[in-house]
Amino acid sequence: MSKLNQIIAIEKGTKSRTLAELTQAYHDLQKAPLLSGIARTYKPKDDEGEVLPPESTKVQVRADEVISRAVEAVTKLW
Repeated sequence: MSKLNQIIAIEKGTKSRTLAELTQAYHDLQKAPLLSGIARTYKPKDDEGEVLPPESTKVQVRADEVISRAVEAVTKLW
């Protein structure tokens, strides 16, 4: 049978890990550039216009993945 001090120690560790994961999720969702991706192609206005290379940025953080990680962390706490 577990002793009360062992249960409290496990609870404190779980709380701190959960808080850290929730904080990380909050910070990831606050950064808009991480959530948006773009793909741009440029076309010159006329035949002699300046030709620019295409530009793209991939999505780095998906909101549904961040939320599911947060839900898992809170579920472990409870």
